[in-house]
Amino acid sequence: MNERIRQLWDQAQEEIKAEYEDESRRNRRLYNEIFLPKFAELIVQECITIVDEQKECLHEEQKYWHDRDYGYEMAVNDASNGIKQFFGVEL
Repeated sequence: MNERIRQLWDQAQEEIKAEYEDESRRNRRLYNEIFLPKFAELIVQECITIVDEQKECLHEEQKYWHDRDYGYEMAVNDASNGIKQFFGVEL
């Protein structure tokens, strides 16, 4: 597992810790029902962040744009919106 995925794994565990620590809820099935969706959510959010950072770079360099850069901007926007739509993240 690469380092960033390990960090997301640890973050997911930390975020669900309060729900999981209740002794009456300690079983593997419930843990998976809580942990795995949280972990997946963090991975999707990380993907969106990476694409959105590209949008920020585009806006910072806008004064140096050429025609091809408008196509790149559209592709980056489409990628961000596509990820959000596919995984049900609010736009």
